[in-house]
Amino acid sequence: MKKILVLLTVVALVFCSFSCKTSESAATEPAEPAPAAEPAQVPAETGPASEAAPAAEPAAPQAAVSAEAYDAAILYLCDIDLRSKVPESKKNVEPWTKGVQIFAMGEQCLANGLYAEAIPALKQVKKFWSGLVDPADIEIAEDGSKAYALLITDFALQGQVPEDKKTKEPWTKGVQIFEMGQGLFYRAMYTDSLAPLGQTKKFWSGLCENPVEVPEEAIKAGVLYYEAQYYRDRVPEDKKTKEPYTKGVQIFAMGEQCIQKGLYADAIAPLAQAKKFWKGLCDIQAAPAAGAFPQGKSVDTNWNAKWVFEADNNVKLYDSETGALIYDFAGKQKDLKAEGNKLSFRCDETQRFYVFERKGDVIEMDIDRDWTDEEYHITMSAE
Repeated sequence: MKKILVLLTVVALVFCSFSCKTSESAATEPAEPAPAAEPAQVPAETGPASEAAPAAEPAAPQAAVSAEAYDAAILYLCDIDLRSKVPESKKNVEPWTKGVQIFAMGEQCLANGLYAEAIPALKQVKKFWSGLVDPADIEIAEDGSKAYALLITDFALQGQVPEDKKTKEPWTKGVQIFEMGQGLFYRAMYTDSLAPLGQTKKFWSGLCENPVEVPEEAIKAGVLYYEAQYYRDRVPEDKKTKEPYTKGVQIFAMGEQCIQKGLYADAIAPLAQAKKFWKGLCDIQAAPAAGAFPQGKSVDTNWNAKWVFEADNNVKLYDSETGALIYDFAGKQKDLKAEGNKLSFRCDETQRFYVFERKGDVIEMDIDRDWTDEEYHITMSAE
C-alpha cells in the first residue's frame, strides 16, 4: 500500500503541473482545431507520443506533462481495471502470473518517475490481461475516468494543504473519507468511490490557497485512446478495406494530434467515433452463459440465513425466521462460474467472494471476505 501511495502521489504531481500550465496557456492563447490527418495505418501499440503520429502544430497550447508520463498514467488505470475483471479461474495461468510480475516492475518505474521505462511493462501487462477478460467487458466504466481524475486530484491536494491546517476537522475528516474512496476505487467500484473522493476534494480544496485539479477530460481521452486501439487490433483483415475502417484511421489520427497538444477535451469526440467505427467491425460477443447450479435452498444456522438458488444461477438471501429478503445477487455476480455442482462468484457490494458446492444432500459454502484473511466455511443441509 505504501508503494501505491508514493506512486499515485507522483502521478498527481505530474498531472497537476500539467493542469496549472495548461490553464495559464488557455487564458492567453486560444486553442486551434487540430488539422485533419492523411489516411494512414496506425501502429498497434503506439502511445500518444508515437513518432508515427502526425506532427502537432506549434500554435496550440502545450501541456507541461510529458507524453511518457501521461501515457504511463493512463496505462496504469487500464491495468488496474483489467486486474479487477480477470476471472478467478484464470489466475493460475501464466499470462496472469507473468502479468503480476511485470505489473510490479511497471509500478516501481512509475513510482520512481521512470515513465519511459514504465510504458513497455504496463503495455505488456495490458496485452496479457486483456486476453483473459471477456471481450464484452473490456471497456472501463464511464465513472472510471471521473473517479481516477478525482483520486489523482485528491493526492495532489493532500500535498498542498499547509501543515498548520492539518489539525482542523476538514483535514482529518477528509483523511477518513479519502481512505474509503481510495479502497472502493482499487476494487473497481468507481461509481461508489465518486462521492467520498469528491467530498475529500471539497474539504481539502478549502484548505489550499490555489487548489489544483486534474481535468476529467484528460483521463477520458486517454482511456478512449487505448479502447479504440483494442478494437482496431481486432478488426478482421478482410474488413480493413471498407470505409468504416479507413475513416476510423483518419479521425483516430486527429484525436491523437489533440492529445499531443494537450487538447484533451477536443480529443474525446474523434477518438470515441473511431472506437465506434472499429468496434462495429469486430465480432465482439459476450462469453457464453455459465452452466446451471442445481436449484434449491439451504440454511446457515449460524446466522439464520436462508440461501435460495434459482434458475440461471441467481442467488437470494433471506432471513430464515422472518422470511424477509436480505439480499438479491441478481446483476451483481461478478466472475460467475458454474460447473455442475459448483458455483462461485464475487459481489463487489458485499465485498465477498462466494463458493458453493453441492455434495449429495449438503452444500459446502466458503466465503472469502475482503477485510480479513480468515475464510468463513459452513456445511448446510440442502433442500
